[in-house]
Amino acid sequence: MREAMKLPLACSNVTHKVVNVLSAWLLQYEIPPFVASGEVSIERCSLLLSNILLGFFHSPYLAQCGERHSSAISIAFAILTSCKQLVSHRIQLPKPLPQKFWSELMAGLCTCASKICRQSDAFSQNVSAAFTSTLISNVVVIKAVRRIEIDDEVWDEVHDVMKKGVWIPMAEQWASIVNSVTRALILHLAHIDIFSREEALRKATEVSQNSRRQAIESAMMEDPRNDSSETGDSMSSSNTIAEDNVFHDTDDITNAVTSWSGDKLAWLQTWRRVISLVDPYTNSSAHVAIDCMSLTIENLLLVNLHPLAHWLACRLVTVPPILLPRCVPALSAILNESTIRRPPPLLSANILLCFIRLMQSKEQLVVPAICGLSAHELSIVAPRALEHLPKMLQAAKSSKDTKVSSNSLKLFSMLASSYPGAEQILLDQLVNTDVSENAVVIVNSLAILIVQKAQIDLVLTALKTIETHQFAMRLIPLFCSSIASLAQFSSTTLLQALLRAASLLRDERTRTEIEWQMVKLCMQWPQPQMPLVIRGILADRHMVLHGELVTLGGQYPVRGFEVQRWSSAGAPPLQGEDKTVYINRQSAIISVSRKDFHAKSPCEITSRTVVGRHIWDLDTHEDVRKPATNVTNWLRKEALKGKRPGRESQGILGAMDDPFDDLPDYPPSRGSPSPVDGAAQFTSMIETSRRQPQPLGTSSAAHDHLPAFTPNAKLLEWRSLSASLGFVPLVSQVHANFPRDLKHLDQTSSREVHKVAVIYVGESQEDRASILSNTTASASAQFDSFTSELGWEVKVGRGHDGYTGGLPVETRAPYFADAEAEVIFHVSTMLNGDVQQKWKHIGNDEVHVVWTENTRKVYTRETIATKFCDVLIVLEQVGDKMVRVRVDTASALEFGPLFDGALVTMSELSQLVRLTVINASRAYRLARVEHSRPLRHREEVFCNEALAHMKPMPLAQSINHLYVPTI
Repeated sequence: MREAMKLPLACSNVTHKVVNVLSAWLLQYEIPPFVASGEVSIERCSLLLSNILLGFFHSPYLAQCGERHSSAISIAFAILTSCKQLVSHRIQLPKPLPQKFWSELMAGLCTCASKICRQSDAFSQNVSAAFTSTLISNVVVIKAVRRIEIDDEVWDEVHDVMKKGVWIPMAEQWASIVNSVTRALILHLAHIDIFSREEALRKATEVSQNSRRQAIESAMMEDPRNDSSETGDSMSSSNTIAEDNVFHDTDDITNAVTSWSGDKLAWLQTWRRVISLVDPYTNSSAHVAIDCMSLTIENLLLVNLHPLAHWLACRLVTVPPILLPRCVPALSAILNESTIRRPPPLLSANILLCFIRLMQSKEQLVVPAICGLSAHELSIVAPRALEHLPKMLQAAKSSKDTKVSSNSLKLFSMLASSYPGAEQILLDQLVNTDVSENAVVIVNSLAILIVQKAQIDLVLTALKTIETHQFAMRLIPLFCSSIASLAQFSSTTLLQALLRAASLLRDERTRTEIEWQMVKLCMQWPQPQMPLVIRGILADRHMVLHGELVTLGGQYPVRGFEVQRWSSAGAPPLQGEDKTVYINRQSAIISVSRKDFHAKSPCEITSRTVVGRHIWDLDTHEDVRKPATNVTNWLRKEALKGKRPGRESQGILGAMDDPFDDLPDYPPSRGSPSPVDGAAQFTSMIETSRRQPQPLGTSSAAHDHLPAFTPNAKLLEWRSLSASLGFVPLVSQVHANFPRDLKHLDQTSSREVHKVAVIYVGESQEDRASILSNTTASASAQFDSFTSELGWEVKVGRGHDGYTGGLPVETRAPYFADAEAEVIFHVSTMLNGDVQQKWKHIGNDEVHVVWTENTRKVYTRETIATKFCDVLIVLEQVGDKMVRVRVDTASALEFGPLFDGALVTMSELSQLVRLTVINASRAYRLARVEHSRPLRHREEVFCNEALAHMKPMPLAQSINHLYVPTI
């Protein structure tokens, strides 16, 4: 049999039969007679059989197999398969073999593999992967599955084989085994199975193993006369593919480990040995090793085995610079998971150093990784990154690689506030970009820069660039809404930009948004361009915006209402037409009513328009007149001066100067009539009049029994006021349920209302119960400062007439209002009640702002899961003056000025966050087709439900209603 293993390959049929017989004896399918009789021990027999089988790889004919190449490969696969099956856990040997045999078997395999795999012929290329699979899987199963101690020299010999091997398939086979060993390690340490195809792999393995066993058995039963070389050759070639599948389609390690009942320490030692077999530094298979280690790091991080992942990362940071780009995803994952388990400081420093080196070499693959760094880490890399980003942007523009350009643009936008001249670079990039997402990031970054530096002159320059862009119709509203806070520096310039933007937009909804901003500017600051604004609004027939300008901007008819009281709630209207008079002025419904029956109680006048409702208490102003003494004192003073010489002493003029002497004397114009000349016309008018004068002091007998009516001063003054305001001909009659229509009108919001959740996350807080249980942010004075600047603090209930956001009475919350919107912030530390009561308000908000101080874990949507959170804005503090912003949206929305990754100073954070949440909530609503501005809806209610039900009233009845003494 030993000589048969060294026969020429032309006799492969004989060799195959010998291999089948030896394999059957080695696997103990049959017990040799000399072993059964006890003449030879099973250990010595097994060692002899394995040496005979492995002797084939020392045949001198393998180096020049030529046309017999497939035969050589088939015999090699058959021998290696027998060795692999011998170690497999599924083979229960009738006669167990001692530890010495396994060490000798692995030593013999290593000797053969070292000889074959270092050669560069075709035979070595085809069997190198099979040798690698047999060597590594055997040593893993022996050590970790069968728990048989083997010498450390065996590991060294396997490492020497992998080091001297010249074929890439060896490293690829190693990577596959590493994946299986990592799965077994994770199963034992974390009790998690990371393989989803385990059942399919087991079935495929069993099928392949059964097919192999049937082939061996059938070969043993063949007629021994079939020994021609032609037959052997054909059998060899037909079995080559089937034998190769045994090594590539089976996974003995995965099939052997189905639970975590093994030895954890043995698996850990085995894993460290196996993953160190291939060097990721110098040889040709380094890229395979790096990819395998990166995948292993990802799997380890998924199950929180961070120390093992950090150990692997220490190997990756030392790879040559040319291989560093392949390590970026794994190294970035290590830093991104630092919120859960922070890597050692030395490892973090080395990873950042690798990123800086890659930026110096202008490697684009590192840019997304730098964008994902924490704010503290980004501050370390930022100075070096800004040195090379402009050149990288220029290179990306030349290559027209949109993906690369997007990453570089995002990073530059994040760091733009620290780069002099960033505005011009962003404008140049905006001109050349043809990706809408890139354009949105650039516009938001420009808006933040303009707001931070108050560069008013840059507004019109940026707008001129935006209006010529291919996405101008999307970018113009975004830019205008993001620079609204610039009005405090130069409202006129901002209004000019808005007027220019409104003239460019064709979509009615987006143009209306711009007109809203113009109206708000004109109301808050007097504008010389107000006629242009009114002309444009009237051209668009926006009754709402016209009413906004005239009624609220001028506080018509009486000034004095603060912005938060424009939608204020007043007393309920009185029932009955005898107590309330309704006046239809087309653009307003004015109601006059009394509060009670006391004579001294004032009247209440309510003015309802498409904009809102104003309520006044009407009463006469009683003021005691004091006699004017100024003229008397002046005359007395002049009289005491005495007579002036040369002046006639007649009357008082003789004692003083006539002050009218200094006035110029103009001659009468020739065309002006004299009072005397018009006397004849006046006399003729009196003579032709039909009115008959009534004698004074006479009374008819019919009126003797009626008391004389003498109107009081209040009634006379009310008649005078109502006549001056033109109320008399406009009094209307209404139906009995008209007060209910007015109530519906009053309940229809006149401005946009937004409610925003502001959540405080303390250190080490990771669940809803602990986060919402916070009643104070004692560890963070910056959070209290941030919330106090979001708006002015109000107490829901009496004294707060604005939007409440569903909060109960006595609850305190930041509130903000302007001409077009009201916002109330549900601050988790200010809400009353337990966690469930707080969740009732916060869980229903569309926009969540999270201030997190948890440095161990990143706040995500899953931290406090809710289906209503459409926009999530997370604020991560960097030192005492900077905040990193993370923005996550449930759907594609475009809003600003804050964007994902933006760095903002604490001094401007509250203002930018408030503007962003309003724009985000508005963008979410505008994304729905059926949405319309609240005042649009109020306009429909005002015209169709209230104004349409008012009918003109006869003049006599109008006077009776308006001048009735009870009012």
